[in-house]
Amino acid sequence: MAQLVRKTGQRLVQVKKNQALLGDPQKLWLALFTEFDKLGEAFLRSGFGESLLRPEFAHGSRAALAALYNTDGAVGIGSLRAIV
Repeated sequence: MAQLVRKTGQRLVQVKKNQALLGDPQKLWLALFTEFDKLGEAFLRSGFGESLLRPEFAHGSRAALAALYNTDGAVGIGSLRAIV
């Protein structure tokens, strides 16, 4: 999603225009988290038998990531479930 790699045949290769992100942790995190909430659409399909999580994936994942970011230690899975 952040276009760091692309598929060529049966291999993954680096995308040269985004290679600079690997040397800049702040820009890399921004690129990854900007695209992260789009994953719900990619693997939680809409339609018949739709996952109940899909419409709320972006909101729930942001809440979980914010909780992890704002904590110095471990976060229990029960706490994350409650937050999400």
